[in-house]
Amino acid sequence: MLGGNFLRYVLILSLGMMFVWSELVFSQDEFKSGDRRRGRKKRSRSETSGETLEPMSQQVPVSSSSTTSNDADEGDGKRLHTKQEGKMQPYRYELSFSFSYSQDSTTTKSSFGGEAKQTLSGVGIMAAPLFIFGSFAAGPAFSYQSTTASSDSLSTNSSSTSFGGLARYYFGSLDRDVLLPYVSGTFASGSQKTSSDSADSSRSATTFGVGGGIVYFLASHLAVAPEFTYTVVNAKAEETTSDTSGFAVLGSLRVFL
Repeated sequence: MLGGNFLRYVLILSLGMMFVWSELVFSQDEFKSGDRRRGRKKRSRSETSGETLEPMSQQVPVSSSSTTSNDADEGDGKRLHTKQEGKMQPYRYELSFSFSYSQDSTTTKSSFGGEAKQTLSGVGIMAAPLFIFGSFAAGPAFSYQSTTASSDSLSTNSSSTSFGGLARYYFGSLDRDVLLPYVSGTFASGSQKTSSDSADSSRSATTFGVGGGIVYFLASHLAVAPEFTYTVVNAKAEETTSDTSGFAVLGSLRVFL
């Protein structure tokens, strides 16, 4: 009886273990087969739609703004006009501020053995808000210049103010070039005042000027430019008329908007 019961218990336990093992095995196979079926369904859908599934880490969409910023970063230092490239009118206004400084010293010797030294120094500024039309810029201009001439026996101070027009033409593309050569022309009318140790005087003056230079962009809206100019000034008083001409080198700061 004991042996029969023992065999019966062993048989029942064995059947139970086989049942549990079979359930575990079939459940895993069904899970794997379900994955395979789902995988086949996903592949079939992707094949029918003409798309290839990629890992989630590779399916992150890349926006056009990010590509633009990457292009801008890659071209940093070479492409400053990233927001103006391709536009027919990249800038509409130009604010120009020019500065000049001159320092001259002359020595005059006479046949009688006399000698006279004279020092001439001058400072000038010009401000011009310009309107840009393509490669052409034009607008009003205001200028002020102060000159001091001093010698051993006499000191003369003169100042001039003028108001007129300024025009520039740029060779190149404002929407992408960093260096832009240009030519310019000015016309102004104003007055000159001279004061010395002996007398004061004033007269009217008309100024004509031509010049040229190169604009160098430091940023998309900021530039500096050296400029070489040739100026003719016609001054008239009550009884006298004088013409003065000469070359000058200016430095200017430009703001493009």
